[in-house]
Amino acid sequence: MPDDAAGSAAADPGGDLTLGLLSIGEATVAIEVGYLAEVAHIETLQKRLGNGGDGALGVIAIRGALLPVIDPLGIYASAGTSPEIAAVLSDDTAVTGLAVDGVKGLRRFPARSLQRLTGDGGDSLNAGTIYDGGRQINVLNARAVLDRPDYPKASLNLRKALASDRGLARPYLTFEAGGVAFAVRAETVFGTVPRQGIEDATMSDDRFLGTIRYFRRRVPVMATNRVFGLGRGGATDRFETVVLRFPGDRLLGLAVDRIVHVANPSEAQSRPLPVTVTGAMSLLAATAPINEVAHFLIDEARIVADPELVAAAELSETRADEPDPPAAAGAGSGKVVRERERYLLFQAGTRIAVRMTQIDGMREPPAAGAITRPDADLPGLAGLFFQDGALIPLIRLSEHLGLDGAPDPARARVILTRSGDVRIGFLVDAVDGIATSSWFTPQDEAVSADFDLVSLRAQGREEVRNALDLGRVSEAVAARFGAG
Repeated sequence: MPDDAAGSAAADPGGDLTLGLLSIGEATVAIEVGYLAEVAHIETLQKRLGNGGDGALGVIAIRGALLPVIDPLGIYASAGTSPEIAAVLSDDTAVTGLAVDGVKGLRRFPARSLQRLTGDGGDSLNAGTIYDGGRQINVLNARAVLDRPDYPKASLNLRKALASDRGLARPYLTFEAGGVAFAVRAETVFGTVPRQGIEDATMSDDRFLGTIRYFRRRVPVMATNRVFGLGRGGATDRFETVVLRFPGDRLLGLAVDRIVHVANPSEAQSRPLPVTVTGAMSLLAATAPINEVAHFLIDEARIVADPELVAAAELSETRADEPDPPAAAGAGSGKVVRERERYLLFQAGTRIAVRMTQIDGMREPPAAGAITRPDADLPGLAGLFFQDGALIPLIRLSEHLGLDGAPDPARARVILTRSGDVRIGFLVDAVDGIATSSWFTPQDEAVSADFDLVSLRAQGREEVRNALDLGRVSEAVAARFGAG
C-alpha cells in the first residue's frame, strides 16, 4: 500500500514523487503509481449505473468482472462524450476506473514541487498541483477517490485470468552454487531476491533450507546443489535466491552463491547429458559454454513436475487475486497495448526496464586496471575493456542519459549489447531482476524523449517503470564510437 502522507503522491526515500501522467481532454493529471494497477481500453461503456454519483459514467467488463468508471473532472458528463481508456485504481479492498483519454508517461518530480491545497477538509480529489515547464499537472488523490462514498467501486480485486507463457529458447539467467555454474530460462524465473538469511530453518533437511519473505509472501528455499546433485554445499546461511514459478501460483526458491549473468547460450554448442544420468541430475537438460565456462542448463519442464519440488512449492503462500493485463488498445502515442514479454529490471539514475531480446549478456564491472581511458567525446564513456578478444566501450548509462546515478558496488553490473559489429557495455547502478510485462505504451515526447512506459509483475506486485529502447541507444553509441 502506498504511503498517503502526501495524498496519492507518496514520496520515495529519495524525496521524489513517482507519478503516472494521464491525459483528460486538454488537461494532464497524475496518479501515484502505487495505486495504478492497470490501464484498460474501453470497448463498450454501459452507461446505466443505478448507484452512481455525479461523476459516475457507467461500467465496463474486464475478464468477466464489472468495473465502475468515474469521471474525475466532469468533462465527459458535461460534454456527453465517452472516454477511451480506464485507468484502474486499486488498493487491498477496492477497485475503480478513472475515465481518461490516454497515458502520457512516467515522471519523477521532487517532493517539494507539489503545491498542496489547504482548507478543503482533507477529502479533496486534488492532492496538489505541479508546474512543469509552464504546464500544470493536477495530482489526483487516489486515496480520496477510493474512499469517496458517492463514487461506485468494485468490492474485490478483479480476478486474474491465467495465461500461458510463450516459451523461448533464450535468454538464460546464470548463477553459481557450490562451485557449479547453472543456467535457467529467463521466463521460468519469477524474480530474484538480494542476499539475506533463511528463516524458519528449524524444519530444514538436506534439500529444504527454510523460507524467506518475498514481498509479503512466504517462499520455501531449496539447496541448489542438493536439488541437482552437483557441487558442494554452501558454508554460509546467507544466499541470493532465484525464485522459480510453479503451476497454481506457487513459488520455489533456489539458494545460490551468486547471480552472475543474463546470457544467450548457443543451442548449437549445447551438449546433452549422458543418457545414464538418473536421480537429481535428471533435472538438468544439457551443458553449454557461456563466457568460456560450462553451465548446466536446467530442464524447466522436469523441475515443475518433480513430486518433491512440487510438494515443497505447495508450502508457498499464494498472492491475492490481482488485475490481469488489459486488452490491446491500439497503436500510437498514449495508447496502451497488452503484451507479455520478459524485461531486465535495473537502476541507472531511475528505475528502468529493458527487453531481454535487446541484451547480449551481462557481467560484473571490469576492474579499474582493466579499463583503458580513451580520448573521445562520448557522453558517459568510462573507457574501453577487452572481453572475448573484442574491445568494448564502457558507458555509464545514467550519465549517458543525463541522470544522476549512484552505483551500488554489490549490485552494479555491465549490460552487454550489440549494434552491427560493435559490442557495447552499459554500466548500471544495480540490477533488480527479471519480470514479465503486462502492458506497454509510448510516452509523450513532451514528457520524455528517452523512455516509454511499461507495467510489469515484479516481486509479487504490479510495477510501472520507464522502458528504455536499448537497441536505439546502442545504435547511437556505436555510430559515435565507430566515427571516433
